[in-house]
Parts: sequence; C-alpha cells; structure tokens
Amino acid sequence: MKNSLLFLMCLFTFVINAQTHISKTVTVDSPGWKRVAKLDGGAGRGYNKITLMTKGGATTPRVATISWFKGWSNYGGLNLTSISDNGHWYDARITYDSTSSYLEVNFTINIPLLDVHLDSSAWTGGTLFEGTLPNGEGSVLLTAKFGRLNFGENDLLMDYKGNLGLGVSAPNAQVVVGNNFGATISGSSGGNAVFGTNLAIQNGGTDHNKLFTPYSHTNSYGYAGVKASWGHLYFYANRENTSSGQTITPATRMIINNEGNVGIGTTNTQGYKLAVAGKVIAEEIKVALQNSWPDYVFEDAYELPTLRQVENHIDQKGHLINIPSAAEVEQNGIQLGEMNAKLLEKIEELTLYTIAQEKKLDYQEKEIKRLQEVKAKNSELEARLAKIESLLEKK
Repeated sequence: MKNSLLFLMCLFTFVINAQTHISKTVTVDSPGWKRVAKLDGGAGRGYNKITLMTKGGATTPRVATISWFKGWSNYGGLNLTSISDNGHWYDARITYDSTSSYLEVNFTINIPLLDVHLDSSAWTGGTLFEGTLPNGEGSVLLTAKFGRLNFGENDLLMDYKGNLGLGVSAPNAQVVVGNNFGATISGSSGGNAVFGTNLAIQNGGTDHNKLFTPYSHTNSYGYAGVKASWGHLYFYANRENTSSGQTITPATRMIINNEGNVGIGTTNTQGYKLAVAGKVIAEEIKVALQNSWPDYVFEDAYELPTLRQVENHIDQKGHLINIPSAAEVEQNGIQLGEMNAKLLEKIEELTLYTIAQEKKLDYQEKEIKRLQEVKAKNSELEARLAKIESLLEKK
C-alpha cells in the first residue's frame, strides 16, 4: 500500500512538473526581432521568466534569462541577463498588435537549435512558439537590453556589513574593486568618499574617516586618489611601500575647498582663489588690476616727492615711500599686481627725476658755454686794451 502511494505521489509530481515546465526547441532563421512567446492576460498582463539556451555544434553554448512583469497598462519592466555573453541576442521587448501581446528577442545571428524553457507555474506565463520563430512586429510596450553578469568566487560579493566587493572576497569598505590598479570607492555616515587606487576610508573606530590601504603591495606602488569630505576635495599622490589595512596620513597634494579656492601644497588658501606653497613656473602670467595703473604720476596735480624727502624717508623708515618693509613682506607677503603697480610708480618717479636732472644739465651746459663765450670776449678785449695801452706809452 505504501509503495502504491509513493508511486502515485511521484507520478503526480511528474505530471505537475510536466505541465508547469514547458520546453521547446526552435529555430532562428535570420537576425532581427523574433517572437518567442505569446503572453497571457489582457495587454500581456502577467509575470514569468523564460530561459534561452543554444545547443549543438562545436561553439560555446550561450544562456540568457528574461523576466518580465506587465500590468494592465504600459507599466512594468523587463530584467534581462546573459550569464555567458550577449553575442547571440541584443535586447528584448513586449509588443502588442491590438489583439495579443508578445515577448520578442532581437537576435544577432541565425540559431539552428535554440532551447526555450518556460515555467508556467508562475502567474499568467504565456505560450511558447514552436518551429521557426516568427518575425516581431506591433506596438512596443516595454523594452530592455541584455547585460552580462558573472557570479563566481571573488567576482561579486556583498558581505553581512553591506560592503560590496568586486574581485575580492572580504571587502573592508562600502565598495571595493579588487584590482591593484582599479578604483576603490568608500563612504561613511559623514558623507565622505574617496576615489583612487589603493585608498579607502575607515568607516568607524578611532580612525574614523581616515585613509587606509585596503591591499598589500610588495613594491613601490604607493597610492593616489581624491577624497571628498565636508564640501572639500582633497587630492593625494604618494609613491611608497604600503601594507594591507595601513592607516595613512599623507600630505595633501592639492585641495579645492567649498568656496572654490585651490591650494597646491597647502590646505590653507587664506581666502585666495589660488594658494601655492612652493615655486611656480609658467610661460606667461597675466594680471588684470581692478585699481588704476600708476600713470597718475605724470599728471600735473601729482606731488612728486623731492629727493631730499626721499632721502629723509629712507633714513627714518629704511625703505622707499609707499613700498612695504621687509618685515611687512615677511608677515603678509605681497600682492603681485599691486606690487608691480608700486614699482612702476617708483620707476615713473625716477623717470621724472631723470628728466628734471636732464633739463638742469642742459641749462648748466648752456650757461657754461655762454660763460665761456663771455670769457673769450673778455680775453679779446683785454688783449686790445693792452695793445692800446702799449701804443699810448710809445707816444
């Protein structure tokens, strides 16, 4: 009796599975859109999943799955996965020809033997086509493209902490790409994140939000990346030996702060749009001043200091008038455009002094020449007087 019941149960299970799991072997005679299944329900309403698998021949088999959900109107979605590759199919869609809805696949090549599997135990699954698949047509209701997704050891992993690892079995940041030259992205509740190579951000503990190295390198691979923290962008680049999980405190190479100011070699821009801690070389630098250029020196109303005033100021202050002292420059630095304007002011003043000296020299030279001419005339007169006196004496 027990054996009979067991036999009936197995037979019932076989019948149920035979009714719910439907398989067809079909042919794709040409590339393009082909109808794979006629969907049940009004306007294709329903949910199910179909599996496509090539078979036969010496080529590598391809496998793809198509899951769909379709409501009464044009809402729902398609989920396409090609777990080998998508070299035989490009995308899929649901169409409607005013009478029925269809699941269609855009094939890229001819496929003499294609297995199509449908689990009709799901809600309103549909009916598979047989033989050579008919061409697709009708109004498009839903469409999606195939993508490739491989699952394997260390390929894709999300751990119990919610960390996602790609190519790594134990991700120690929110998103970790397991490649020596790949990208590491992580974040924290504070909104910090880092993108780069061999860098991540601690998500807790005493070193919260500090940078660390998630991988070990035996050579001088170093690390490089960009960290976003509290509205600032920090740029790091360093070449040195690192070890796994090493907390690092590298010097920031560059920063763009929340005001848009840029600091190179320093994180303190002191309110300037560009701050550089070090030497700068450039082929050309243009400074556009908002203040007037010191041509006012040449205006009649300008009071040019006398050289005596300049001498007294130097004796008392130790620097030129309107020029900062060495102590002021050491403490505050200089404004390049402003300082150039001040230096030009001094050059223009020197030009006026030089012109004045030139005029004075010209006047003096003329006076000397005039005096020389007078002296010559006086000498001539003296000679004549001496001659007259000599003649008078002879008489």
